Amino acid sequence: MTNWRRFSFWIGFLILGGSLGLMAAEGDGDLILLARNTFCLTLGACAISLPIGTVLALLLTRTDLPWRRAVWGVWMSVLFVPLYLQAAAWKAGFYRWGWCSLASEPVGPMWVRNWSGAVWVHGLAALPWVLLIVGLAAQLTEPELEEVALLDASPWRVFWRVTVRRALPGVGIAALWVMIMVAGEIVVTDQYQIRTLAEQLYTGWAIGSGESGVPGLRLAWLSAGLLTGMIMMILPRFFAAPAHVSYGQRPVFHLNRWRWPLVALVGMLFAVAVLVPIGSLVYKAGIDVRLVDGLPVRGWSGAKLLRLLVPLPGTYRLSAIWRFKSELQWTWLLGCSAASLALAVAVPISWAACRSASRAIGAMTIVAVGLATSGPLVGVTVIWLMTRCSQPWCVWIYDQSLFAPVLAVGWRCLPLVLLICWAGFGSLNRSVFDAAALDGAGSGTQLFRIAIPQRKLVLAVAWLAAIAIAFGELSASKLVVPPGITTVPIRVFSLLHYGIDDQAAAICLTGMIGMLLTGTTVVAAASLAVRSICAIMEEPRL
Repeated sequence: MTNWRRFSFWIGFLILGGSLGLMAAEGDGDLILLARNTFCLTLGACAISLPIGTVLALLLTRTDLPWRRAVWGVWMSVLFVPLYLQAAAWKAGFYRWGWCSLASEPVGPMWVRNWSGAVWVHGLAALPWVLLIVGLAAQLTEPELEEVALLDASPWRVFWRVTVRRALPGVGIAALWVMIMVAGEIVVTDQYQIRTLAEQLYTGWAIGSGESGVPGLRLAWLSAGLLTGMIMMILPRFFAAPAHVSYGQRPVFHLNRWRWPLVALVGMLFAVAVLVPIGSLVYKAGIDVRLVDGLPVRGWSGAKLLRLLVPLPGTYRLSAIWRFKSELQWTWLLGCSAASLALAVAVPISWAACRSASRAIGAMTIVAVGLATSGPLVGVTVIWLMTRCSQPWCVWIYDQSLFAPVLAVGWRCLPLVLLICWAGFGSLNRSVFDAAALDGAGSGTQLFRIAIPQRKLVLAVAWLAAIAIAFGELSASKLVVPPGITTVPIRVFSLLHYGIDDQAAAICLTGMIGMLLTGTTVVAAASLAVRSICAIMEEPRL
C-alpha cells in the first residue's frame, strides 16, 4: 500500500479500537440487546445474500453461461430498486391479506413476518450488491496468474485455486457492505417490529425530550465509529490495483454439461428474488371485487390494472400517477436537488484526492463516515444542526423549505458518488496534466478544462446513481421533511402499516418500473464509461 492507504488503515484501526472499547464500557442492557438484534439481523441477511450472490457473480463473470451479459444487466438494474418497494412487494404477496394468504380458505398463514420476514427481505435486497462487488473482484483477478496456472493444471482446478481465491477479498467487502445497509435501515424493521439500533433511534426521537433523551443515540454513534474504522481499514485496498494488471479479456471457464442445469438454477433464483415480488404487486393492483348474486367475489382484472398504471384519457384520475402526483413532484424535486448537491461536493473532493495523499485520506474518511452513518442518525444530526440557530430565517429554512431533507439525502448519496468520481478521475492519463501544468494551467483549470470534459459520462453515471438512491431514501428524510411535504417513500411507508391495497400496490409497481428503467439507463451508461476507461488503464494513472 502507498502511504495514504497505510495511514488510512491505521486511522481506521484506532477508530475501530476506540469504538470497541467504549461499546464494551456501556452498561445499559437494553442498548446491548439492540446491538445484538442489529448484529443478528445483519448476520441473517449475509447468510442469504453472500453464498447466493457469490455463486451468481462467479457464474456470470467467469464462465460461459448462456445469456450471462443480459442476466448481469438485469440484476444490475434491480440494484436500483429501493428497499421500501421490495418490502412492499413481499408484503403484498406473503403478509396479512397478501395473495398467498388469501388463496386459501380460511385465510392462510403469513409466510413473511417477524424475524424471518426481515431477514428474508434484507437478504434478497442485498443480493444485487453482493453480485456487483464479488463480480468486480472476480474480474480484477490477474489474467497472467490464471494463464500460467492453466499450463500446469486443469481449468477447474485453476478456477478454484486461483480465481475463487483472488475473489475472496470481494466477498469480505460485500459482507461489510451488507452489514452497513442492513444496520442503517428502518423500513423493514419498522414493518416487522424488529428492535435494532436504527429503529430505536428513529422511534426514540419521536418520544425523546431533546438529543439527550433519545434512547440509543450514544450507542448509534459508537456503532457508526465501529463501521467507519472497518471501512477505512478495508476499502482502500480496492484502490490498490497494481498498474500492471491487464484490463482486457479474462480466461472463460467452460461449464460443459452443467451449462443448462446452471441456467435453470440462475433462472429459478431470478424468479424467486425478482419475478415473484413483482408478480405480487401486479396481482394485488389488479384485484377487483364484484357482486355476484348479492355476494362479493374477488377476481383479477387486467383492465383495472391498466387503469391504475397508465393515465388514459377519461380515466386518468384513477391512475396511481395522478393520485400520488403531489408526492411524485416532491420526490423528483428532492431527489434531483440532493443528487446535484452530492455531485457538486464529490467532484472537487475526488479531484483533490487524486492529487494529494493527505487529501486522499480526507476523502476516504468522508466515504467511511458517510457509509457508516445510519439513516436515522443522519436525520437526527441534521435536526441538531438546524436547530442550533434561533434566528427567524433559520426557522423558516428548517420549517418551510427542502434544505434539511436535501442536506440529509445528499449526505446519504455522497459516498457512492464520491467513489465513482474518484475512480473516474483516477484513471486519467497523468502526462496530459503534467503538460498542462508546464503551460501554466492551475488545478482548477485542469479540472474544468481537461478532467471533467473527458469524464462527462462518468459524472452522468454518478448523478443517475445518486438520483436512484435519493428517490428511494427514507430512513433519513422521514425525520427532517417539513410539515405539508410528503414524498412517495414516506407515503408508501405509511400505507404499509395498514396492508397493501390496490392503490398502494399500483404506486409501488409504478415506482418499481421507473426505477428499473433508471437502473437500465445507468447500467448502459456505466458500461460505456468502463469500456472507455479500460482502454487507457495501461497508461500512467493520475
